[in-house]
Amino acid sequence: RWSRCLVVSMSIVLSTALMLAASTTPSTSERIVTLGGSVTETVYALGAGAKVVAIDKSSLYPPEAMKKPGVGYFRAFSVEGVLAQRPTLVLYAKGSGPAAALEQLKTSGVRTAEITDERTVQGAIKRIRQVGAALGRDEAAKKLETKVQADLQALLRPRRRHNERWRARLLGGRHA
Repeated sequence: RWSRCLVVSMSIVLSTALMLAASTTPSTSERIVTLGGSVTETVYALGAGAKVVAIDKSSLYPPEAMKKPGVGYFRAFSVEGVLAQRPTLVLYAKGSGPAAALEQLKTSGVRTAEITDERTVQGAIKRIRQVGAALGRDEAAKKLETKVQADLQALLRPRRRHNERWRARLLGGRHA
């Protein structure tokens, strides 16, 4: 139950970060294809959404990402569809495939980077670091990581007023 709350909380935190990063205007020299919804969200959260030229079908957030051309589902993507976008970088979630398509993509000369798709808090932090490194946005990644950690700590901090109210009810009866 707590892990589910943490995953929902991390989504809220990343959504907030996406809104903050939307004001950043990155250069358009790099052309990025993202394979995996969590990868796409992280690219946008780091302020590189304008560089994304195509996404996979699992990339449902942020809404502006869905306006990009699709290249299939990340576990069954089309190499031709990816290469047709003339990417300079393909960021793909671990588990993308099929394996033959990944191998063909890697040997095509396009720079690729495998990104963790681990669905935990530590996985989200690792993903932020990996995407930041692949994009050359290490400082933005550190800031986002710090924000995510701070927001998570705020969510986990005991709510004193809430606890006191329940304590009063327990000690004082229904109407306390």
